[in-house]
Amino acid sequence: MTTDYDVVIFGGGPAGALTACLLAKQCPELRLCILEKASFPRHHIGESTLPGWSSVLERAGVLEAIDEHTVVKKGGVVFNWGPAEAGETWTVDFRDPKTKRPPPGSWFVNREVTDTIILEHAEKLGCTVWQETSVETVEPAHGVTVPDGVAPEYYTVQTSTQKSITARWVVDATGQTRLLSRLWKLPLHKHKDLNNFALYGYWRTSDFFKPAWELSESERWGLFSVSDDGWVWFIPIDEDIVSVGLVTDKETLSSIPTENLKERYFSSARSAAKIDALLENATYLGDRPDGSRPERVSAIQDWSYRSLQSCGPGWFVVGDSAMFVDPVLSSGLFLAARGASMVANAITTLVRTDADVDLLCASYQQTYSELADAYVRMAKVWYQRNTRMDSWHWQAQRERLRAGAPSLYERDQDAFTALALGAMGSPLDATLKDVNQEAWGTEFFIWFTASQLFAGSKEDDSCLDNSLMRGATPVVPTDPLRARDSSRREVAGRWRALLYSRPVIEDVQWENRERYHTHEAMEVWERVQYIDVEPKLEGWDESSIIFPCTPDMPSSVLPHLDGSRTTMAIIQELLDGHPLGSKGRDMRVKMVADMMLRLQMMGLLQNVEEQPAPPRSNHTLFKVLIPSVLKSLDVECQVLFELDWLGESCTIRFLKEEQRAWMKCFDLGNIDPSMLGTVSASSALRWSRFDEPWFQRFVEAVRPRLDTQEKRYRQQEGRSHWEENRDQAGIGLCFDFKPGTPLTARLF
Repeated sequence: MTTDYDVVIFGGGPAGALTACLLAKQCPELRLCILEKASFPRHHIGESTLPGWSSVLERAGVLEAIDEHTVVKKGGVVFNWGPAEAGETWTVDFRDPKTKRPPPGSWFVNREVTDTIILEHAEKLGCTVWQETSVETVEPAHGVTVPDGVAPEYYTVQTSTQKSITARWVVDATGQTRLLSRLWKLPLHKHKDLNNFALYGYWRTSDFFKPAWELSESERWGLFSVSDDGWVWFIPIDEDIVSVGLVTDKETLSSIPTENLKERYFSSARSAAKIDALLENATYLGDRPDGSRPERVSAIQDWSYRSLQSCGPGWFVVGDSAMFVDPVLSSGLFLAARGASMVANAITTLVRTDADVDLLCASYQQTYSELADAYVRMAKVWYQRNTRMDSWHWQAQRERLRAGAPSLYERDQDAFTALALGAMGSPLDATLKDVNQEAWGTEFFIWFTASQLFAGSKEDDSCLDNSLMRGATPVVPTDPLRARDSSRREVAGRWRALLYSRPVIEDVQWENRERYHTHEAMEVWERVQYIDVEPKLEGWDESSIIFPCTPDMPSSVLPHLDGSRTTMAIIQELLDGHPLGSKGRDMRVKMVADMMLRLQMMGLLQNVEEQPAPPRSNHTLFKVLIPSVLKSLDVECQVLFELDWLGESCTIRFLKEEQRAWMKCFDLGNIDPSMLGTVSASSALRWSRFDEPWFQRFVEAVRPRLDTQEKRYRQQEGRSHWEENRDQAGIGLCFDFKPGTPLTARLF
């Protein structure tokens, strides 16, 4: 049968309209239709957004348009919460450290404007939009029972205009109306411990929360503050208008007579520290920002919930129809955008490939739930009234550790900042062919800068001198790029402690599984294999941890963690047959290292020894590689030596004022032929294309000098110097080199 449309979307808000925009771009051959019961622009509570949704907006083609029409940019958020000893305020700074401006997607939005822009864009891309049209019934063809049973050939949709239309796929984006849940009686899980309600309204004011620094043009900051009845948000949505909402529990709200709601809302909002002063000279506009109903206050209920079945044969539920999470971290539009990307990618996958529909649906539901559950767990910690800042930060670190390897490069407070920015990925990202995954976790810095995460770092100028032989505190620089290097070095330190220990994993079960996975930078879902690890520790919640794997290493390193061998010995066995420098080896090293580090940080590895001591002055590094390099230089510069995960290669970086160059040395004993480059006695050398005369002189000098040193060492010791270098895997040494002066090394 020929249907009227390929995809009919119920609801024209951000979740529905973004789904249509993405599908129109990815599958222009599809006939798309949006049914919206309201007439746009329509009122919706103003909202604070996370930069993390910008990648979806850019793919949909609306990022620039929304940015242009959004009056108020979001510089960050201040949380006024917790006991006095935890500090009065917690600041999350979203601004770019160079421009001092908020990144794209970081806004306080007037939803009437934003939603209209996205819906009109979907129409421009060819999607049919029917406004003031509600949906009465949605029935599958041939009497197939939904959500169970075989996929129907099409759905019949009866509208309020008495028109009946047919579609191959239907998408419920009706928000808290939850159309399909209501029509089909889909099961719903309510988070009873987050059973909160909100009273909100709009105020006209010239007083906004001002941090202790100068704000850029149009920049505003949001403020969340504790009150007598719960907590209060203060969100600017226009140049002189703010949304102020009280979030309270069911018991408190039910004890307030309806006729007293507005009065209680006023008193509670004005009882919130810092917000009371901001409202002192403000004028209440009512439940609409245009001031048309000053006598009213809005109420929202059915607070935090999740649909237990969010997709099936030929249908999807997205946005607030699928779940609503407490707004304390402003994740609503972020989750809606990510959900829209997932739905559009799922339908694209079904159009382009012969996908397993059941597995794809199960994957969609599981991925969406994992994404939202992280914010639910964070909210639960938030509502513990004695919450300390470090408790919230550690919970954020746990959520980031669940989500994958990038979290290894963060401190607890950095993890909280990342989560508040909307940086919630998945460990399965590492299995995707089309998503770039560099070693050392640099994928973490895709869309926001390192200094946004390391704003609290302090530079430690302590040099190691002879104390290098005893160990010292690593340098933690404030410069953004060096802050990123510092985070990598901290990970390397943890790795060094693991590498020569005999780790044991206890109280866990694991299982190999398969599912589809997608990423916001992709257009389809890919079928991937992974390991599901379920801790059996007392106090562990219901969530498991997932890790990527390969066909030849289906359980990765897990079966070997019995305390009988060192980590180095285990990895060397697993890497047999994969030469140094090959993509297969690099991927496996990263996969195993990421897994073990995450398990260690989550307290699931036992018998991990202390980090080994730094190299002494008589170590091979100071006999062969370091002197060969430094004696070949004739200019003042900073030189950084960094051994890789297994000590099989060394990256050497040269920093001379604004100039940057590098050279990399590989162990010649087990190297991929494509990585050979220039060969010395024991090493293969590669270097950057850099035409500065000083670097060219260095290259010409270092090759013969290193060759001589390596031959001499082999004659004296009977082996390659790389064998001894392996005991310093992950080490980083920095030299402030100046010709003719004594050398001083420090860890970095």
